[in-house]
Amino acid sequence: DIALGGLSAIIKGAEKATDSVLIDPDKMPLFSAWMDRFCKSDGVKEVMPDPTKQAESISIWRANIWV
Repeated sequence: DIALGGLSAIIKGAEKATDSVLIDPDKMPLFSAWMDRFCKSDGVKEVMPDPTKQAESISIWRANIWV
């Protein structure tokens, strides 16, 4: 849970930055539900990076690569 859950902020940020769906609830319903529950749990919410800030960082990183 911790290894995969730690990537959830990056995944959500990448989805926002690229306006895409990486974890599709229709194709991966169990994984999508698990990720939502994981991100909403009390201990995780306190330490999880903000997906919006992750999206900003990813957008900046992408802009620098394709300049």
